[in-house]
Amino acid sequence: PCSRAAHPSRKTRLCLDRSFVADIAAHAAPSVALVLPRGVRNTTAQGSGFAVEVDGSTLLLTSAHVASGGTRVDVALPDDGFAVTVRASVVGRAPGGEDLALLRLEEVTMSRDAATLYL
Repeated sequence: PCSRAAHPSRKTRLCLDRSFVADIAAHAAPSVALVLPRGVRNTTAQGSGFAVEVDGSTLLLTSAHVASGGTRVDVALPDDGFAVTVRASVVGRAPGGEDLALLRLEEVTMSRDAATLYL
């Protein structure tokens, strides 16, 4: 057990012990998405993304090369075991050429719990 007190603004307490990485993964898992470029190129490619809040909107941060790998982008969410895909649109790319892109889900929105990491 962790002897440190949890920070008052945090919902959970994480400790730097043997289970640290497993704890991080368990808390982050609801905000991770599977990104699937569809179309002419890279039809079997896939990547990952995670939910971030930008100006009050929940978006997915992913790699730009994954987001631009096809003619459209689909996203599968952990809520249903990644079984159902929804269409997403690229709404931003890193201005300095970094391999980052922001996606907006077109058909559904992620729940507030899925969009927030409580670390």
